[in-house]
Amino acid sequence: MNFKKYISIYNLLFFSIILLTLSCDNIIFEEDISESNLKILAPVNDASVISGNISFNWESVTDADKYQIQIATPNFANAIQIVLDSTISITSFNKQLLPNNYEWRVRAVNSAFQTSYFTNTLTVTEIEDFTDKEVELLSPMNNLISNQNTQNLSWKSVEGATEYRVQIWQPDVNGTLDHDEVVSITSLEYTFIDGNYTWQVRAQNDTQNTLFFTRKLLVDTVKPNTPSLLSPSDKATESSGNISFSWERDAIAGSIELDSIYVYSDVELKNLVFKDKSANKQYDKDLSANSYYWYVQSFDQAGNQSSNSTTFNFDVN
Repeated sequence: MNFKKYISIYNLLFFSIILLTLSCDNIIFEEDISESNLKILAPVNDASVISGNISFNWESVTDADKYQIQIATPNFANAIQIVLDSTISITSFNKQLLPNNYEWRVRAVNSAFQTSYFTNTLTVTEIEDFTDKEVELLSPMNNLISNQNTQNLSWKSVEGATEYRVQIWQPDVNGTLDHDEVVSITSLEYTFIDGNYTWQVRAQNDTQNTLFFTRKLLVDTVKPNTPSLLSPSDKATESSGNISFSWERDAIAGSIELDSIYVYSDVELKNLVFKDKSANKQYDKDLSANSYYWYVQSFDQAGNQSSNSTTFNFDVN
């Protein structure tokens, strides 16, 4: 009897049973979703939407891992083009679509099963009047106050536009036109001098243009003047209680300026007693007996800051 032959057959059967058991275990642990329904949320069936970025949405299916979404034109039965075939793990998908008739469908899948496809039809249309389209400005933000002369003006593209006209006025569209340029891209880098500006953009094609869409900008690169301290004067002696601080500074045209007062109890200016802001070049504070050291620094809304004033010392008895 050939024992080696029987041992080999036995081992083959043994390992085959193990592999079959493992495969069966995997199937057992994956839920059958083939009979599950998938509810489409939007676009609803036979919807008509304006061309552009269209959002497709549906409800999740229990035990599904992913979703397969397909879009065909004009439909799947007579498809001229499959414009999308994608598998994703979320329940929404954005797609830019040109004007046309479409059929779209989605199904839920996991590693072992899949639902039927659930299908809707969709019509994508053009905006009939190009002049009604809007130019969405991106940056800089409206009413920005900046200490940077060079700004990158940017906006979103407009479907059907072949170019964009950019105008920069000072201080507004009833003032002086500083710059007028037509560009084919959706941004323009421009270097401003200090001042108030209005910048605006419109979309254009060979025959039409949109309205201008406008934002304002203030450019201020000049730091405030350094404050001069008045009271308490240097080496002064004050009575404990309310101490009136005052200083002077010539304002500079541009963004709003504020002053910050700093009061310390040591000549090294390490032990800060208090600091605060003032808009009228004076500040009152109750102080107890001690020696104090103070100075003022000025700031503006654009982010510029002055040098520190001279530091004054005074005593409170």
